[in-house]
Amino acid sequence: MGRTKDALSEKQIATLEWIRDGCPAVDGETELSRKISAASLRARGLVKVKGAGATWSASITPAGRGWLEAHPRTVAEAVGGPEGLIARVLAADGRLDIGGDEEARLAHEQVVRLSRNSASRPNGWRLEVRNAGSWSHPAYEVVLVRHFEDLVDERPVPVPERVARYHPAVRAYLDDRDWLAVSREHVARAGRILQAIADEAPRRGVEVVPPQSSGRPPAVDAYGRRNADRGHLTLRAPSGTYSLCIQEASSPSKAPVPRRPRGQRSTRPAWLDARQFEFVSTGLLELVVEGPGMGYGDGYRIRDSATMALDERLPRVFRRIEIHRLDAEHRAQEREWAAAERRRRWEAAMAAARARYDEQARWEAFEEACSEWHATRRHRKFLAAAREAANTLDGPRRAELVAHLDFAERRLEEADPLGHPDLLLPRVREPEPDDLKPYLDGWSPRGPDDGRW
Repeated sequence: MGRTKDALSEKQIATLEWIRDGCPAVDGETELSRKISAASLRARGLVKVKGAGATWSASITPAGRGWLEAHPRTVAEAVGGPEGLIARVLAADGRLDIGGDEEARLAHEQVVRLSRNSASRPNGWRLEVRNAGSWSHPAYEVVLVRHFEDLVDERPVPVPERVARYHPAVRAYLDDRDWLAVSREHVARAGRILQAIADEAPRRGVEVVPPQSSGRPPAVDAYGRRNADRGHLTLRAPSGTYSLCIQEASSPSKAPVPRRPRGQRSTRPAWLDARQFEFVSTGLLELVVEGPGMGYGDGYRIRDSATMALDERLPRVFRRIEIHRLDAEHRAQEREWAAAERRRRWEAAMAAARARYDEQARWEAFEEACSEWHATRRHRKFLAAAREAANTLDGPRRAELVAHLDFAERRLEEADPLGHPDLLLPRVREPEPDDLKPYLDGWSPRGPDDGRW
């Protein structure tokens, strides 16, 4: 992997020049920042630092002076700008090591942001700075990652001027007077926009979910908040389910919504009564989309503006759904690759562990045979000495001792491994999972996904 070793951030260069100039007086915040930056310069051998607090001092080294004379001033210059960084990452097989310096990371991130608009960026790919190390010991690298935004165009979504027959889900929205979320004058347009989405969805491989039965939760709850369990229109795509709500923006109003006495029926739609302040129609419609790939919190929003109507922005919804589908499929494929690689490594570790287990078992069998042979030799010496001692006895006691020593000699003959060479061949039993643990270097013997033991 390549690495931009010699590049310094603009902050580091300013600090190096400041130290070269004798650390002239600067404001307190700048001085503190440069003292911190000096630590990274010292690690590179460009400056020397002594003392701390009031006794802190720094001086530039010959290497530091040489650096200022011979090296580019910034990371961007060192890597050749966005185009140069892209070329370096490609030459490093898509992964360029930039070290663990925090300032170098920030400087490279600036170049990475500029590279997004570079003509040399590969179509469908972009640069990203990642930490390949840990939080305490970072190891930053610039890598190529997929960028599906390049691969999905915005295809038109025509909005009909008249609708002969509404989709059942759109019809359910139009019939639900209490939760329209738009003023009466703009209901027809809201319906046409939802119908355009319902017409386009099947052409994009997206299903429009049929309306729920009566009693379904409203799109806006009693506090005027959108209900996450249900939208005005629900789409089911291969990558997930999406809830769409259409609503009208209100002009600022300080008039509170009157609260009716308990038990008194309202003559107004529920979505108006649920508001805190009175609704003032603007005619500006907004579509809120919640679901995978639509961001967190308030979802993805497109609306009418002075330059573009909501109708013209509808292609963005399907584009985002398609981008998320491609991204989800890519991530699933990466997980499959990672799982396959993990299993391959586990199987290799298991094979190596089994070989090491067999080798250890064979050695232990050899050591056991060796121990038995040494024990047999000791026993034979003792047996010979015992027979000499038996000659000092007479009568029945001598005969009894000789018989006992004969028995011992027969046992020694049976136990002597050199007297029975076939006993020298080890009989390695099939290992239990726990028998392989000492040889697996942290892998579990029960599978690649069993976790560390």
